[in-house]
Amino acid sequence: MLNKKDVLIVIIILAVVSEFGLLIKNEKSINQLEQAVILLEENNATYLNIVENLQKDKIESVEKILILDEKIQELEEKNEMITDKTREQSLLNSIQENQSLRERYIVVPIYSANVDTNEMEIRTYITISKETSLEEKLNIISEKLSKYHYSNIPIEFLRFEYIGGKKIAIINLRELDENKLVTELDDVKGRTWRYHYFQGTTFGAAVSMNLIETFLQREYYGEWIDGVRFIYENNPDARADHVESLFEINYR
Repeated sequence: MLNKKDVLIVIIILAVVSEFGLLIKNEKSINQLEQAVILLEENNATYLNIVENLQKDKIESVEKILILDEKIQELEEKNEMITDKTREQSLLNSIQENQSLRERYIVVPIYSANVDTNEMEIRTYITISKETSLEEKLNIISEKLSKYHYSNIPIEFLRFEYIGGKKIAIINLRELDENKLVTELDDVKGRTWRYHYFQGTTFGAAVSMNLIETFLQREYYGEWIDGVRFIYENNPDARADHVESLFEINYR
C-alpha cells in the first residue's frame, strides 16, 4: 500500500504530465494559427493582385472607350464635311447651268498657296446668297474655312473697325475648349492653331494666304471689306513666328 509520501509523488508526476500535455497541445494550436495566418496573408496578397489587375483592366477599358469615342466623333465630323461639300458642289454645278441661280448666289473662291511654287491658287469654291448681309457673308466664310480646312477649329468674325476711313474686318482665331490650357503637344486633342497651323515657314505662309486672301476676295466687285486683321484668342497683341502677316492689317 502506498504511503502518503508515495501518493504525493504520484500526484506531482500526474500534474507534471498533464501540464506537459497542455504545453504540447498549445504548441500545436499556435503552429496551426501561425499557418492559418500565413495562408490568409497569401490569399490576401492574391486577392489584392486580382483587384489591382481588375482596376488596371477597367482603366484600360475606359481609355479605349474614350479613344473610340474620339475616332467616332472625328469620323462623324468628316462625314458631315463630305456631305456639306457634296451639297456645295451640287449647287455650284446648278449655278453654272441656271441663270436664275446665278442671280441669287455669289461664288466665292477659297484661296491657298501652291506647295511647289508658293504662288496663290484657288483651292475650291463655296456659294453664298446675295441676299445675306456683308457680316453674314463673313460668318459663312469663317464657318466654311473652319469646317473644310481647319478641323472645325473656331474662326469667328467679331466686328468691323474703321481705320482711316477703311472698313476692316476683325477675325478671331480660337482654340477648341479642350486645348485652351494645354501646354504640351502630346496632350493636344485633334489640331490647334498654336501647335499645328502656326508652325513651319512654308506651311505658315500657306495658312496666311488661305485666310487673308479668302477673306479679302480681291476679285469681287460687290460690297466688301477694305481690309482684314486676325487676332488669336481675343488677344490683339498675340503673335506667332511663321504667320506674322496674319496679325497685321491686310488691305485689298
